[in-house]
Amino acid sequence: MPYRNLFTLCATVAALGLSVAHAAPDVQFSGFLSVVGGRVLSGSLHGPMPDNPDVNCPCYIADYANFGTYDGSFSLAAESRVGLQATATVTDRFSLTAQVTARPLDANAQLQWAYATFVLSPTWDLQVGRKRIPQYFYSDFQDVGMVYPWVGLPPELYGWDATNYNGVSLRNRSALGDVYLNTSVFAGSEQVKDSRYMRAYGQNHTDVRWDNLLGADVELSKGGWTLRAVAMQADTAFTDKDDPGNDYSEQMQAYGLAANYEHNNWFVLSEIATNIRRNQTGPLAGVTITVPAASIGVGYRSGKWTGFANYSQYQELSSDTALLPDNDYRHSALMLKYELSPRSAIKTQLDYYWEPGPVYSGDARVWRISYDRTF
Repeated sequence: MPYRNLFTLCATVAALGLSVAHAAPDVQFSGFLSVVGGRVLSGSLHGPMPDNPDVNCPCYIADYANFGTYDGSFSLAAESRVGLQATATVTDRFSLTAQVTARPLDANAQLQWAYATFVLSPTWDLQVGRKRIPQYFYSDFQDVGMVYPWVGLPPELYGWDATNYNGVSLRNRSALGDVYLNTSVFAGSEQVKDSRYMRAYGQNHTDVRWDNLLGADVELSKGGWTLRAVAMQADTAFTDKDDPGNDYSEQMQAYGLAANYEHNNWFVLSEIATNIRRNQTGPLAGVTITVPAASIGVGYRSGKWTGFANYSQYQELSSDTALLPDNDYRHSALMLKYELSPRSAIKTQLDYYWEPGPVYSGDARVWRISYDRTF
């Protein structure tokens, strides 16, 4: 199985930690639940989606990484999920963390996290194992609906074929006066078999690899401001088990910047990212695809109520439009959130998605509602 080496590593680390512990580990459990329902109210495309005839349009892909798709019928399957996390503190310098997530879209629960933490000093720690790729501001907790105002995060940014990696990260937490600073460097690789992301393109039996993943991120916070920047690279490869003519490899670089601000009851959430993919082999060999994406939203909190409006955009800009045309996807949304308790909330969202360029899934108006909870 793909996690065999990871399990061996974690088991070895656990055995070493337990051998020096003088008491049983302190195990803490936590979890989250999001029950999300929605449907497409109207759309410009009718009939099968061009790249996937199994999807009947009007349609809307809300979650690319898991191919969570809505059509004209109300569905609870596209984005609902539940997760359980356990952290075992073996000593004051060593702990183990694991998280499993289940979704209606997948018959098998997925191991999202499985890593060991070594506390090297009050400000430094080393983590080894399986983690989430910290590509975006909400990457570490993108499944936990309670922590953000959207029903679902903007798919224009949050949705790639690989969202986790197996490897190491070195983290530092410090302060410079009244500026709090978190930094990390990370390295590893990932393999995804039968990627749900690729099903959006009608390719059901695939292998996706991200090798030589290397990156760094830095986050600063002061007063109402939080700023975060990230840079990473990887060698990626795609295998289509049904049609080898679709196989390709790329050199990928990605950069991101998030700037969030809160003042009294108002808040602004913004994030931009650029992904540069240089095709090395395959049908698009020699073509560079530059993918800028952005999201900005403004919200207001009043007691238990939060209102939020957001705009996001995703583009694919090709160095050879004769081989691959440019694409442009845009998305505006209105959200309303009501906190039932500090750990639970109900949210509703209206989405308007449109495609100024070539038709992919068509324009769509979508309504969604969710119940989110942490425990």
